[in-house]
Amino acid sequence: TRVADLQKLAAAAGVRARDGRGAPSLRAVCAAWLRAELDKAEQCSDWDARPLSEAQRAYAALDAVAVLLIHEKLRSVDDAIEKLRRIPPR
Repeated sequence: TRVADLQKLAAAAGVRARDGRGAPSLRAVCAAWLRAELDKAEQCSDWDARPLSEAQRAYAALDAVAVLLIHEKLRSVDDAIEKLRRIPPR
């Protein structure tokens, strides 16, 4: 099983934090690679409270789906690069 640090991968690929400093957030990576805007309104809500609100559950689920979509995108890019490497030189 391979594990990758999404922030490090994104930073190495030139994705920057929204303020231009530090490591890129999931929101910044989604904007750059998926052309999608993540709503982070629930980020600072009370995550210790139980039960979690519907909005909190939706927020958590969206973050998980975003990471899966980024994984699929990276995998398709990786597959394309591998196919290009197999093309014999002319």
